[in-house]
Amino acid sequence: MATHDIVEISDYLSVMVKDSLNVSKFQQITDDILKVCQAKKIHKVIIDVTDAGGPFSEDDKFEFAAYASATLKNDVKKYAYIYPKEHISYASQVVSQGSGFNVRAFTSLDDALSWIDD
Repeated sequence: MATHDIVEISDYLSVMVKDSLNVSKFQQITDDILKVCQAKKIHKVIIDVTDAGGPFSEDDKFEFAAYASATLKNDVKKYAYIYPKEHISYASQVVSQGSGFNVRAFTSLDDALSWIDD
């Protein structure tokens, strides 16, 4: 099971995924994010999967994106994900954006924070 920490920092949630991740585990993490966002009225999320098991297949990435978009787009106004540079793909980001979900992929926390705070 993927372990993860969800921490409220200022006006956003920081989510750190610590080990092996698959589609069903990602869906559970996304459901947990939604619950916290709704309970605390937080509308920005940074999720870091650089330490999660991977790389993920392109199909996995599209499933992650589709589920996050459908689940979070009405409650989360900005969703940044941090992914290892050597495995990052922007195709799933484009698909999510096309569904109206404001998501961006980053390879560093500093870049994600700059965008989230903008």
